[in-house]
Amino acid sequence: MKKFTKLSAIILSLIMLTINCILFTQDEKPYKLNPIGNEDYQAILQFYQYDKDYPLDFRIIEKIERDNYIREKLCFKVFEIIEEQYEIHFN
Repeated sequence: MKKFTKLSAIILSLIMLTINCILFTQDEKPYKLNPIGNEDYQAILQFYQYDKDYPLDFRIIEKIERDNYIREKLCFKVFEIIEEQYEIHFN
């Protein structure tokens, strides 16, 4: 009986701690995004530029169709040696 009481106290403490963290760690006001200038935008844009003539060898590995979404698992080459897989969800 004593072990059950200690276990119950631990579980109750963990539940209360979780609830406390959820309630008091959220911001009262949502974070506001500020627009950036053209110079900053161009710097960010350069980061995402890629060689469009580079062959990606793109292919769909898996496709799952449901009533409200389609899930496709894609595979393409990032570099000559590395082949990455990404899961894309379309609604």
